[in-house]
Amino acid sequence: MKVICDRAALLEAVNNVGSVVAARTPTPVLQCVKLSAAEGLLTLAATDLEVGLRLGVEQVDVSDDGEALIPADKLTQIVRSSADSTLTIESDDHTVHIRGSDSHFVIYGYDPKEAPTVREFDEEAVDCELEADAFQRLIHRTLFAAAAEHSRYAINGILFDREEKQLRLVATDGRRLALARGHCVSGTGKKNCIIPTKALNLLSKLLRDPEGAVHVVIEENQVLMRIGEGAG
Repeated sequence: MKVICDRAALLEAVNNVGSVVAARTPTPVLQCVKLSAAEGLLTLAATDLEVGLRLGVEQVDVSDDGEALIPADKLTQIVRSSADSTLTIESDDHTVHIRGSDSHFVIYGYDPKEAPTVREFDEEAVDCELEADAFQRLIHRTLFAAAAEHSRYAINGILFDREEKQLRLVATDGRRLALARGHCVSGTGKKNCIIPTKALNLLSKLLRDPEGAVHVVIEENQVLMRIGEGAG
């Protein structure tokens, strides 16, 4: 793999994806970011096995396709400290070289095949579509009431309850209750799920385009969301 990246775009992507990695874990690959270069796009992916994120960076020039799996904290420190406008990332087996105009960093990583899978979004399975700004408002009106670090999973998240085009978000920590109602652009039948607080905090940060849309896939034990047209 060899890519030349816009540093500012890469830093934004690294900060967002890095917030997903597990803070404390005996499994080193859960503290890593997987880099995948293909078809002119650099995709960063990470998961803590509860929440996963795939984020595409378009401001790149891909010379050679490939993959790499490297510690998120090391990548973040290097990209953040660099003063260059572009950085070149090149992988050699499990080693990644990051070069600027006057700098050269080496990160020793892992076999990309060891990385847990962060699923790609399935367009064929879309359950509903929401306006980004409307969804963000509903999140802000309920997220504060969700439990933090609670052993009961059901209240350590927000209930996403959709019937036809009517949507409810409900959160509680056992002492207070928040309910927000809104509308979907599309949706038929009835679906519901509990979305972890960590996932919605991250989603809220990513919903910056008020004209954008959020596409949602709800499965038996998983919910997938895509923002915009890139990886997510």
